[in-house]
Amino acid sequence: MRENGKPTLLSRRHILASGVAMAGTIPFLPITQAGAAPNPRTAKIRLTAGTRTLAVNGKTARVFGLIGPNGNPGITLSPGERFDVDVVNQAGTSTIVHWHGQLPPWRQDGFPWPQTPSIPAGDTRSYDYAPIAGTYWMHSHQGMQEQSLMTAPLIVRSAEDMRADRQEVVLMLHDFSFQTPDELLAGLTKSNGGQSAMPMGNSMNMDSGSMGAMTSGTMGAMNMGPGPAIDLNDIDYDAFLANDRTFSDPEVIRTEPRGRVRLRLINGASATQFWIDLGALSGTVVAVDGHPVRPLRGSRLPLAIAQRLDVLIDLPGNGFYPIFAQVEGKRGTHGDRPRSGRRACVTPRRGGRRKCAAGRSLA
Repeated sequence: MRENGKPTLLSRRHILASGVAMAGTIPFLPITQAGAAPNPRTAKIRLTAGTRTLAVNGKTARVFGLIGPNGNPGITLSPGERFDVDVVNQAGTSTIVHWHGQLPPWRQDGFPWPQTPSIPAGDTRSYDYAPIAGTYWMHSHQGMQEQSLMTAPLIVRSAEDMRADRQEVVLMLHDFSFQTPDELLAGLTKSNGGQSAMPMGNSMNMDSGSMGAMTSGTMGAMNMGPGPAIDLNDIDYDAFLANDRTFSDPEVIRTEPRGRVRLRLINGASATQFWIDLGALSGTVVAVDGHPVRPLRGSRLPLAIAQRLDVLIDLPGNGFYPIFAQVEGKRGTHGDRPRSGRRACVTPRRGGRRKCAAGRSLA
């Protein structure tokens, strides 16, 4: 398993830039050239449930992970490919994985029924079914392992996806705490006079960068206005992650000027809902929870817990385009001011001056 590895090179000429100003990142899933025949697999897909170390706001944390055969989190399937997977449990404890939104035979659904017990540490369990195309995800159904990031994307491409000739970017969001899940649960369940045991949580920004070299202004703070406290966020999380990366360590995705992007958004948070703000960009929602919907255009999109959105974005040209995720119910926004120490940079594909910015955007 690897962490903070370099993004896999995307096929053809698109190389998107997604400086997610949150707290973490998974390497981007590689995209197959549109119209190309998928490479047939000669063996079952190996998915490893294990542990890994993340750097979050200057501190290290040991978390779980679900790593696919290419060393990246999760699995991506080609059109018509079966979900033929061996789950290898190297987590040091029992686990079981649920394929969220998919419809496998019930014994393969990943729920710990008496007939389908958890996978013991060191064991392997096989799965084989015909998957539903779309944006899905996987997560543990063992205790509270999901809160410790035993989650990953599950992307099933369709023939239409391949014909569309769009660069795919998968962005998975999490809420993160240095406390153990048991400690978080204890804080939620203790008596506190009928009020939430923990204060409302932080906001999260993902400065999602350039699809080609992107520049844009910043998103203004979301002002909830005066009024009584609303019990929307029961846990005061230490960070919010985009592809395992924090706001201070954003990821930049590069693409050609006027690149065409399919942004697959996954809310893998345990207790947090987000608003996605595309900033200077506008996108078209074409699928929700993996299923096609009537196209809806906009630049500010709600993303509930466990929800997925497929958003088509056509970039207007050269620039640096931040994309933000705002915690629902938070009055302010982190990252709407410059920060020192870290810089987001975009290098034009064909010569030109390298541009950098500390904090929120490129000038």
